[in-house]
Amino acid sequence: MFRLILGSCISQYYNNYVMATLKRSLFIGLGGTGAKALLNTKKRFLDTYGEIPPMFSFLSIDRDYYTESMSLTRDSILENHTVKDQKVKLDKSEILYIGVRGAEMAYASKKDTLFNWIPEQNIHDFRYIQKYPYPSQIRSTGRFALHFNYQCLIGAINKKVTELLNISITENDRHIPVGEEIEVNFVFSVAGGTGSGTFIDLAYLVKEAIGNTSATSKAFMVLPDVFTNMHSGIAMANVRPNCFGAMKDLDFLMQRNVDELGLSIKYGSLEIKIKENPFDVVFTVNSKKTDGETLTDISEIAEQIGLAMFVGASHSKANIDSNYNGVLSVLNGGSLDVLNKKAWAGGFGVSELYYDGNSMGIIYAKKASINLINNLMTKSSASQNLADNFIDSPDVNIRENDGNDFLIDSLLSKYPISRFPSIDDVSHINSIVDNYFSNSQKNAIKQIEENYTEKVYSVNKELNKELKSILNQDSGVANAIEFLRSLKTQLNIFHNEMEEEEDEFLKKEENLRNQNHLDQDFLNSLSAMDSLFKKAAINSTKRDLSDRTNQLSITQNEILRRKYAKKFLKQLIAVVEDRSEITSRIANRLKSAKESLAVEVERFSNNVTEKRKTFVIDLHSNEVNKINVSDDEFVISDFINSLTLRNGVYDFHEIDEDVIKDYLWNFTKGLKKSLAYRNMKIDDVVRELSEEERTNLAKQLISKSNALWSYDYKGHKTSRNIHEHFIIGLPQVDSGFKDDFASLTSSDNLDFVATGIGNKVICYRMEAAVPIYAVHDVESYERDYELSNRSHHIDANWEESMKKSGFSIYPSQKEDDSLSAWVTGLIFGYVKYDSNNSAFFVKSPKYGDPSLDNWKKLGEYRDVAYNSFVREQHVDEIIEIINQEKNKLGEDATKEKFADVVENYLDKYSRNNIKKDDLAKREYEQIAQLLRKEINFVTKELTKLV
Repeated sequence: MFRLILGSCISQYYNNYVMATLKRSLFIGLGGTGAKALLNTKKRFLDTYGEIPPMFSFLSIDRDYYTESMSLTRDSILENHTVKDQKVKLDKSEILYIGVRGAEMAYASKKDTLFNWIPEQNIHDFRYIQKYPYPSQIRSTGRFALHFNYQCLIGAINKKVTELLNISITENDRHIPVGEEIEVNFVFSVAGGTGSGTFIDLAYLVKEAIGNTSATSKAFMVLPDVFTNMHSGIAMANVRPNCFGAMKDLDFLMQRNVDELGLSIKYGSLEIKIKENPFDVVFTVNSKKTDGETLTDISEIAEQIGLAMFVGASHSKANIDSNYNGVLSVLNGGSLDVLNKKAWAGGFGVSELYYDGNSMGIIYAKKASINLINNLMTKSSASQNLADNFIDSPDVNIRENDGNDFLIDSLLSKYPISRFPSIDDVSHINSIVDNYFSNSQKNAIKQIEENYTEKVYSVNKELNKELKSILNQDSGVANAIEFLRSLKTQLNIFHNEMEEEEDEFLKKEENLRNQNHLDQDFLNSLSAMDSLFKKAAINSTKRDLSDRTNQLSITQNEILRRKYAKKFLKQLIAVVEDRSEITSRIANRLKSAKESLAVEVERFSNNVTEKRKTFVIDLHSNEVNKINVSDDEFVISDFINSLTLRNGVYDFHEIDEDVIKDYLWNFTKGLKKSLAYRNMKIDDVVRELSEEERTNLAKQLISKSNALWSYDYKGHKTSRNIHEHFIIGLPQVDSGFKDDFASLTSSDNLDFVATGIGNKVICYRMEAAVPIYAVHDVESYERDYELSNRSHHIDANWEESMKKSGFSIYPSQKEDDSLSAWVTGLIFGYVKYDSNNSAFFVKSPKYGDPSLDNWKKLGEYRDVAYNSFVREQHVDEIIEIINQEKNKLGEDATKEKFADVVENYLDKYSRNNIKKDDLAKREYEQIAQLLRKEINFVTKELTKLV
């Protein structure tokens, strides 16, 4: 698929550093979800730049200290990186703890001022905070924790904003800030207490700190489904109601006329008047993508949010103010609004094209380590002569077979230092012979002891030298094992030969000694007379005794030489056996290291090829099994020279297997091909593809970026389709892969940014926007919200304002038209309550079920049914039908009917299915409010028609 470029790409990864032009960006994470997303963004920056550029600032706000222990592992640490830490964590300066102590006392002392917004239904939850000092899954207690710590919070935010504003180009030699604008990114879940309870306050506190400086604020709002997919039971009781409460609060503040609502937030002496929406862009984040794929772990979602924020903060060559300009222009234009509801809720998705050269390089290096071990463990033809060469080397020279006596000759000459002299006087012959033998043996022993000691030292030294030399060459370990095996075999042969020869000389010694004793006895027995008459015999005996004594002395030297040769050979065999054990230990450790490396190669290969992340396209997966190493790609002597061990491979017997693997890794990771894999740029890989292959990759990348949300207009129509915008993150803006995207989408919907990541191309899809009611599963959240006995809003005053104004997240025509159609539908029987089905129905020729006489179910509860009636576009249809009914009745009959309605609406026409006494209960509050509106309409409007 691609070829490695061994020469050019090795150094550029380390040495070529391009000044990064970056936007001033503040990343704020609320609760555990926010912290995880921030960690992922921080990891991306560290992998790319090797440090956190000063244009980027992080602030994680949480209820407890768990955030401090959270970490991720970096993918890339390069030589030019300033930060070498493998673990990515949030620093203490990036974490703000908003725990609460003494909650009840604090509330009691300031309940009418600082805390006058707390919903009455939730006041009892402060006992829970007192026992467990964190906000739990109650939104109002999460907000209470923020207000309780507001001074620290304001200080932390002001500090972060000030630092970003004060960055100047002259202070940075590696990163250049773009313009003066600050981009603020918020990440939070609306399921729990911390994020869901604090995100609105945080948005306005940051706006207050930024002041008049131009800023864009984006929010990634995580919905509860991923949590309910992971967990169930009582712990999840509040997450869905919280979500609807948060959606409604945010929808209330995202209205186009929010500046006219007279809202404010008070923090002691600081009052922030709400004159603008809290966020410019809001991405709702669900666990289910538009293509139906479901993510089951919050960590997966946090990673994708982190990646989106990373790309969003990257620099565009076009020098646009913000990578979100395309989305912002659509949102501000209002073309996607539905009736009276502003479209502000968007979705996002990311995908990543990835060439994992680092893992490829690791696999290559580990395979090279295995090959290197195989080399050391494979015997070469040279091993056959190593023992002979050692035995016959000038500094050793100990061969004792095939008629050679080099060892014994080096220990002692077979000839005594002095010969036995001719015998003249035989009167003391025994003493003369004994003294000779005694002196001769003393001299021989002294000499052989000295020579033996020197020989042992020199040969053992040469053996160690030779063994280390063999080990530190090609086929070293296997050749060393063969060398020692062959050497021991030959030494045993020498030893056996010495024993055989010694036995022969011992027999010879005995014969010579016996003959000497006979000659000595003869000479000692001579009388004076014998000296005269046996002169010839005496002289012959003296000559024989003298010659035989010299032969016996030589024989004794031969015996002594063989005794010491045997002693030498035994100790040398023991040394060889010891070195064999050492060499076997080395071999076993290398064998174990090889097996371990093979497992690691398998694991790395599996990790690289298996589909772990659905949003990632692995460009390298098909190449993993093609990674091969040949012996000509490394030189053993280079490996030996890389070792910091005094004796090279010989010292492997003293170190652990893991240390041996480290030595192998440190060498093989620097091999040319290993570096070529690790430094391979994705542009280099893509360049090798055909135009068709590149286009298909671009299509796959866009296809995989399906947004983490879904939506349904629920029958309402819009003037235009939802807006899709793509940001393609390339290593450099002028990447060769850029042109392959141009034909896939409109240029108005496509921007390119430089991420600085050499081995990835990222697609960041933004979809904008719908009113919040259209986001998937809102009705389900609302049902759980209605059934809860708590308030799931953060501000009782705002909640009351919403009730008074009849605020709803659902779109409606003019309230008069909607209410008029609903009431007259009830009056004329086109809207009814069916007690058998316990639900309200509407008779709709357009949308009803023909098999049920065109009746269509609206909902079990009156208020829910009314909302469905309005948003499902029954208003105009019913108005038209009622007008036809009135025409049929005629004016007089219609007036008469309306007169009866005015008198008896509640009891006769309203189809009310709730007892009057029960309407005062909180759970029926919305129904009671709707009935009051209906009665008010009947009283005011229908009376006019009577």
